[in-house]
Amino acid sequence: MASAVAVVALAAPAVALTEARIIDVSCHGMRIVQTGLPPRAEFTVEALNAADGQVLAERRVRSSARGRLDVTFRISLRGVHRLHGEVSKRSGEYGEADVSLDARCRVTGTGPPPEPPLTQPTSTAPAAGSPDAGTGGIPAWGWAAGGGGLAALAVLVTVAVTRRSRENMSE
Repeated sequence: MASAVAVVALAAPAVALTEARIIDVSCHGMRIVQTGLPPRAEFTVEALNAADGQVLAERRVRSSARGRLDVTFRISLRGVHRLHGEVSKRSGEYGEADVSLDARCRVTGTGPPPEPPLTQPTSTAPAAGSPDAGTGGIPAWGWAAGGGGLAALAVLVTVAVTRRSRENMSE
């Protein structure tokens, strides 16, 4: 009787890339942390004043053997209301984080700044009483042409269906 031997290879699970986080914020500094990075890889970590894009601090660092990054910047954050952190390599960005700060450098919110509202286009609706009023701004001739096109399409479909049914009857 033959016996079977099963060999099982166990590998360490891959750690998923997390988004960078800004933590331990005070008026005297901050930390940027991120996990799931390539192990022992070189990265550039930046802290920026998001309001004007000014680089407050920049450092080249290596991730740990487990792909973790933990960078502390001892910088003055007084007067900074929007703080942005970035983790990048020459090949591209690996993570970023944003926080809002109050006058005492306490975090009041996270995430990117709110998008400005979209500007609404000025109305081009026709004036009441004009021939195009009530047509959504489409001239009356546009509706007629559109309607005429649909009517022509309906006639063509009807003719094609009628011809097809006559051909099937004669066979």
